[in-house]
Amino acid sequence: MTNLFHRDFDAELEAEARAAMRERACRYTQEDLDAAVAEALARGHDEGKSQGYTQGLSEAFASLEARQVEALATLGPQLEELLKDRLQHRATLERQLITFVLDVAEKVFPEFLATRSAEAAAVQVRHALGLALGSPRLRLQLSEPTRAALAAELEALVRDRPASQQIDITTDPKLADGEARVIWEDGLMEYSYDRVCSEILRALRQAAGPELRPLWKAI
Repeated sequence: MTNLFHRDFDAELEAEARAAMRERACRYTQEDLDAAVAEALARGHDEGKSQGYTQGLSEAFASLEARQVEALATLGPQLEELLKDRLQHRATLERQLITFVLDVAEKVFPEFLATRSAEAAAVQVRHALGLALGSPRLRLQLSEPTRAALAAELEALVRDRPASQQIDITTDPKLADGEARVIWEDGLMEYSYDRVCSEILRALRQAAGPELRPLWKAI
């Protein structure tokens, strides 16, 4: 009986494969070694380049930030002076505008007082009558021109009043053309067109004074 059938072919194949691998491992040529060295150098170069780029970028940002700080330190006083000049310029323009309005008001207000006082007072009396609607007692003290401007309305007011409402309308010679007084049960209205104009002129003169400050803040 032959020994052919007692051989382990799988083990022999594995042994042959391992022998072949060992043989190939021992057969690296100079070209193989040179290629491996070149690959290792290239990999090292790329890694070094990447690290250098990261470091360079970090240094560039640090330098840029330092320059920005330096620029702000240098420009800060200049910007502050520019802002101060802008505010002063705006204050000058405001003073000129207010002075112009004041000049116009001082010229036209006397004419308004002479020609529009009675009508201005009449407007306020109409408003007060609306507030006093339904009051059981109503007193109106008017100048002669104001009463004349309201003649038709006062006549209708007296004619159409409820029987329980008492209305007293008098002409007061002490009142100027633009002055009126309306008194009802729980209210009082006193109006003076001259006083309104005087308050406007006072405010304008005060604003146009030497201590005028900007009305708006710089943006």
